[in-house]
Amino acid sequence: MYQEPARWSYTFQTFSCLSRLRAALEAPGEAGGTPGSPVRVFERSVFSDRYVFARQLFAAGHLRPLEWALYQQSHDALLAHLGHRAAPHAFLYLRAAPQTCLERLRRRARSEESGVQLGYLQQLHGQHDLWLLARATE
Repeated sequence: MYQEPARWSYTFQTFSCLSRLRAALEAPGEAGGTPGSPVRVFERSVFSDRYVFARQLFAAGHLRPLEWALYQQSHDALLAHLGHRAAPHAFLYLRAAPQTCLERLRRRARSEESGVQLGYLQQLHGQHDLWLLARATE
Protein backbone atom coordinates (compact mmCIF):
# COMPACT_ATOMS: atom_id res chain seq x y z
CA MET A 1 0.00 0.00 0.00
CA TYR A 2 2.85 2.41 0.81
CA GLN A 3 4.58 1.62 -2.49
CA GLU A 4 1.48 1.99 -4.71
CA PRO A 5 -1.06 3.96 -2.68
CA ALA A 6 -3.27 4.94 -5.63
CA ARG A 7 -3.65 1.26 -6.53
CA TRP A 8 -4.13 -0.24 -3.07
CA SER A 9 -5.66 2.44 -0.81
CA TYR A 10 -9.31 1.53 -1.38
CA THR A 11 -8.68 -2.20 -1.01
CA PHE A 12 -6.51 -1.72 2.07
CA GLN A 13 -8.92 0.66 3.82
CA THR A 14 -11.92 -1.55 3.09
CA PHE A 15 -10.06 -4.57 4.50
CA SER A 16 -8.93 -2.56 7.55
CA CYS A 17 -12.44 -1.34 8.29
CA LEU A 18 -13.94 -4.83 8.01
CA SER A 19 -11.17 -6.29 10.19
CA ARG A 20 -11.70 -3.69 12.89
CA LEU A 21 -15.47 -4.12 12.78
CA ARG A 22 -15.08 -7.89 13.09
CA ALA A 23 -12.79 -7.46 16.11
CA ALA A 24 -15.22 -5.04 17.76
CA LEU A 25 -18.10 -7.49 17.27
CA GLU A 26 -16.24 -10.45 18.78
CA ALA A 27 -17.19 -11.43 22.29
CA PRO A 28 -14.59 -10.40 24.91
CA GLY A 29 -11.99 -13.12 25.15
CA GLU A 30 -12.33 -14.31 21.53
CA ALA A 31 -9.50 -12.07 20.36
CA GLY A 32 -7.17 -12.78 23.24
CA GLY A 33 -8.80 -10.49 25.79
CA THR A 34 -10.02 -11.43 29.22
CA PRO A 35 -13.27 -13.43 28.96
CA GLY A 36 -16.16 -11.61 30.62
CA SER A 37 -14.20 -8.38 31.09
CA PRO A 38 -16.38 -5.31 30.55
CA VAL A 39 -13.41 -3.31 29.24
CA ARG A 40 -11.84 -3.73 25.83
CA VAL A 41 -9.21 -1.43 24.38
CA PHE A 42 -8.45 -1.18 20.67
CA GLU A 43 -5.53 0.69 19.16
CA ARG A 44 -7.70 1.77 16.23
CA SER A 45 -11.38 1.60 15.37
CA VAL A 46 -13.66 1.76 12.35
CA PHE A 47 -13.93 5.45 13.22
CA SER A 48 -10.20 6.17 13.06
CA ASP A 49 -10.13 4.18 9.82
CA ARG A 50 -12.65 6.55 8.29
CA TYR A 51 -11.94 9.90 9.92
CA VAL A 52 -8.15 9.67 9.91
CA PHE A 53 -6.64 7.09 7.57
CA ALA A 54 -9.17 6.93 4.72
CA ARG A 55 -9.81 10.68 4.89
CA GLN A 56 -6.07 11.32 4.60
CA LEU A 57 -5.76 8.97 1.62
CA PHE A 58 -8.58 10.87 -0.07
CA ALA A 59 -7.02 14.25 0.78
CA ALA A 60 -3.71 13.04 -0.70
CA GLY A 61 -5.44 11.95 -3.92
CA HIS A 62 -4.88 8.22 -3.36
CA LEU A 63 -8.61 7.50 -3.16
CA ARG A 64 -10.59 8.74 -6.15
CA PRO A 65 -13.84 10.60 -5.39
CA LEU A 66 -15.93 7.55 -6.37
CA GLU A 67 -13.87 5.26 -4.10
CA TRP A 68 -14.18 7.74 -1.22
CA ALA A 69 -17.96 7.96 -1.72
CA LEU A 70 -18.28 4.15 -1.85
CA TYR A 71 -16.13 3.76 1.24
CA GLN A 72 -18.23 6.28 3.18
CA GLN A 73 -21.52 4.70 2.05
CA SER A 74 -20.30 1.22 3.01
CA HIS A 75 -19.09 2.53 6.37
CA ASP A 76 -22.45 4.21 7.01
CA ALA A 77 -24.40 1.08 6.05
CA LEU A 78 -22.28 -1.23 8.21
CA LEU A 79 -22.57 1.02 11.23
CA ALA A 80 -26.29 1.58 10.70
CA HIS A 81 -26.84 -2.17 11.02
CA LEU A 82 -24.05 -3.18 13.39
CA GLY A 83 -22.89 0.03 15.04
CA HIS A 84 -24.94 -0.45 18.17
CA ARG A 85 -22.92 -3.62 18.82
CA ALA A 86 -19.55 -2.06 17.97
CA ALA A 87 -19.88 1.50 19.25
CA PRO A 88 -17.13 2.54 21.65
CA HIS A 89 -17.93 4.10 24.99
CA ALA A 90 -15.03 6.51 24.71
CA PHE A 91 -11.95 7.45 22.72
CA LEU A 92 -8.58 7.74 24.42
CA TYR A 93 -6.24 9.97 22.42
CA LEU A 94 -2.57 9.52 23.31
CA ARG A 95 -1.17 12.47 21.40
CA ALA A 96 2.48 12.22 20.35
CA ALA A 97 4.51 14.43 18.05
CA PRO A 98 4.95 13.03 14.53
CA GLN A 99 8.76 13.06 14.99
CA THR A 100 8.39 10.89 18.12
CA CYS A 101 6.17 8.49 16.18
CA LEU A 102 8.76 8.29 13.39
CA GLU A 103 11.53 7.53 15.88
CA ARG A 104 9.43 4.74 17.42
CA LEU A 105 8.57 3.39 14.00
CA ARG A 106 12.26 3.30 13.03
CA ARG A 107 13.16 1.49 16.28
CA ARG A 108 10.48 -1.16 15.55
CA ALA A 109 12.18 -1.72 12.19
CA ARG A 110 9.22 -3.45 10.53
CA SER A 111 10.01 -3.93 6.85
CA GLU A 112 6.48 -2.95 5.76
CA GLU A 113 6.89 0.41 7.52
CA SER A 114 10.31 1.24 6.10
CA GLY A 115 8.88 3.66 3.53
CA VAL A 116 6.81 5.71 5.98
CA GLN A 117 7.93 9.33 5.91
CA LEU A 118 7.61 12.12 8.46
CA GLY A 119 5.27 14.05 6.13
CA TYR A 120 2.76 11.20 6.16
CA LEU A 121 2.86 11.02 9.96
CA GLN A 122 2.35 14.79 10.12
CA GLN A 123 -0.70 14.46 7.89
CA LEU A 124 -2.14 11.69 10.09
CA HIS A 125 -1.43 13.81 13.17
CA GLY A 126 -3.43 16.64 11.61
CA GLN A 127 -6.32 14.31 10.77
CA HIS A 128 -6.38 12.97 14.34
CA ASP A 129 -6.45 16.51 15.71
CA LEU A 130 -9.18 17.52 13.27
CA TRP A 131 -11.30 14.51 14.19
CA LEU A 132 -10.78 14.37 17.95
CA LEU A 133 -9.75 17.82 19.13
CA ALA A 134 -11.93 19.91 16.85
CA ARG A 135 -14.83 17.60 17.70
CA ALA A 136 -14.23 18.07 21.44
CA THR A 137 -14.65 21.84 21.12
CA GLU A 138 -17.99 21.64 19.28
